[in-house]
Amino acid sequence: MQWLDFLHPGNEYLPLTYPSDPETLDYFNETLPLYAAIFTGKIAARMKDLILQTPRIFRYVVEVWLRAPEYLAVGTWFFYHDRFFLDLDYIMDAMHGLLYMQSERSDIATIGPVLKAQVMAAVKSRVVDLYKCAINLLQVCFDLEDADDWVDRIIELHILLLTTFVDEIPLAHYPRDLMRSIVQQALRTRTEKQKCNICNFVGFIWHLDKNSRSMAWAIRDSILPLIIANGKTAAGELTYAMNKVAFRSVYLPVVRALGANGGPPAFAGPAWGNNEAYSVNLDKELQRRVKIARSLHYGVCSYPDCGSASGEKAVKTRRCVCFDAFYCSRECQRAHRKVHKKICVDRAHRQLDPGLPFKNPLEAFFVSKLTLDHIERSRDEILARIKKSMEDNPQALTCIVEVNLATLPAPTYKVRALSSYAPELVQRMMRPDEVLVKARLRAMDPVITELVVCVLRLALSDLSVRAY
Repeated sequence: MQWLDFLHPGNEYLPLTYPSDPETLDYFNETLPLYAAIFTGKIAARMKDLILQTPRIFRYVVEVWLRAPEYLAVGTWFFYHDRFFLDLDYIMDAMHGLLYMQSERSDIATIGPVLKAQVMAAVKSRVVDLYKCAINLLQVCFDLEDADDWVDRIIELHILLLTTFVDEIPLAHYPRDLMRSIVQQALRTRTEKQKCNICNFVGFIWHLDKNSRSMAWAIRDSILPLIIANGKTAAGELTYAMNKVAFRSVYLPVVRALGANGGPPAFAGPAWGNNEAYSVNLDKELQRRVKIARSLHYGVCSYPDCGSASGEKAVKTRRCVCFDAFYCSRECQRAHRKVHKKICVDRAHRQLDPGLPFKNPLEAFFVSKLTLDHIERSRDEILARIKKSMEDNPQALTCIVEVNLATLPAPTYKVRALSSYAPELVQRMMRPDEVLVKARLRAMDPVITELVVCVLRLALSDLSVRAY
């Protein structure tokens, strides 16, 4: 039996009981300073090779960190509070020390393969338990103590640990209850450093999450005012988390969340200094996207002779398969069908490209609406660029206009003149007198540089824009 197996409290070799057992607290009170000393200071450099030969010591420290409310139970007496935070302080020092110890660079805290394996063993390969336990510990810290510089430092270190772990051991998808717990504790942060660390933690989650649901949930739970209040970095630029919100505003769930509870809070403000004009333009763009998203859930019947079409909201409307018309009853839909079918296109049952980052056709249609809105607002400028491009390339009969919806604070576009026999056009068999408009969403993922999200036609004959 190895000595670590004997010392580990979870192996029951020692007569430790929970909660609030004085002998248990005495045990940790004596051992935790030892582990803090092993992983920090001059002794850590001398013992590094020896410790790396016994990697399960990492698991011990990680488990005590995650299960501190259980192992270091404080009961209901205030006498134990200081003792709890003292032991927790040792754990934080040990955790930060081991991040540097097993890193290839002594000045950067990382999670190497050895530590990662021990972390996964500590949570039995359930990564979600890692974050649930860590957030629970954060909640306990806020519950036990009023504002105190020493306790605030411990909380700052704990949140910093979370930021390191989420960057190296992310979840594929963050559950709704976990995001709510994170936001609840984020709103309890006190110091500027705590707020900055928690905003960076949330920003990393949004960056690494494979969809935008975690962002939408956090916004609905009111994380955005905290991020905006913390939204000025040393360089006077938008914080990482705020940038992620702006970039992801092309996703319908995020825009719906921004539009909830009266609309998105303003990014603009006097604190921005030279960037105030940028944030003002960003506010306008986000408000425009919220308005377009709301139009996809219109509550007024599209049949002109219906009583609810006078401007009053219908009790309930059903969306047509084209997503552009709404009806309060089947009778209204039948009565309006003869007129509406001339422009109706079945988008609800369209098969999406598997490579698109959208869950359903409605989300893809929303991006089409954003593209249409930008083209209509910039139509004269786009047409001038098209004509110039065609004049500069006499043999080119077709232009491609690529709209980048992820550009901040507003979309941008570029025009390219092509032969009608170019490979990217041959499959669509387009007529030479039409302009193909491709809307591209440049993802923040370094592996995926750009994704084609919708294709539109812009007819030169009448300068109208219609869905392809």
